[in-house]
Amino acid sequence: MSPSSALPGLLRRALAALCAVAVLSVFVAPAPAAIANEPVAQSEPAAAAASVTLEGDPVVFGSLTARFSPAAPAGGLRYEYLRDGDPIPYPYLGPYSSFRPQPEDFGARISVRVTATVDGHDPVVITSAKTAPVIGRLEVSAAASGEPIVGKSISYSVFLSGLPTLQVPVARTYAWYRDGEPIPGATAGQYTVTDEDFGRSLTAAAEFTAPGYRPVSDTVAFAPPSTAT
Repeated sequence: MSPSSALPGLLRRALAALCAVAVLSVFVAPAPAAIANEPVAQSEPAAAAASVTLEGDPVVFGSLTARFSPAAPAGGLRYEYLRDGDPIPYPYLGPYSSFRPQPEDFGARISVRVTATVDGHDPVVITSAKTAPVIGRLEVSAAASGEPIVGKSISYSVFLSGLPTLQVPVARTYAWYRDGEPIPGATAGQYTVTDEDFGRSLTAAAEFTAPGYRPVSDTVAFAPPSTAT
């Protein structure tokens, strides 16, 4: 066979080999790399599983503090306090985990809404349950008056105020004590010293109650009574 007659056969075999290599490369070529801007799945931040409650004293000028369970969420936290579900204006918006009810919160229920932000995630918002209605605070200033002399009267002078301003009746309960024991029948703000009180310790106590306000009590002490000279 002459070289010229063998050439077509060689070309056919070369072309067949090239086709086989091309087909094989399709099956063994590596997969293309991920596109740089393609979003990557991320796990939810821990804040999604947290809960928050308000602990403390729902009383005017008391203290309420946000407590998390099982732990505080990760990331930046913003606290927003709510009065009966409505946001309370600044300054009670920001990184403040505690809140002091004000006179304008009297009778309202307080809650807190916490927003946790973590880079790469949507903000997570958790809201506490509402507290019991905020109660008022009674303020009392008491002083002893009169001379503790047998046969003379002594009294328990009281100045009472409320936050917010009192607009309801206040019930007052008085009790007098001799050496720490209640004196029968002595339940007024004034007391007449008797011979039995001579040289003994006298104290007076009072308790004040009003609807929607926390009860308050106070005690004053008198010098041991003497006899008139």
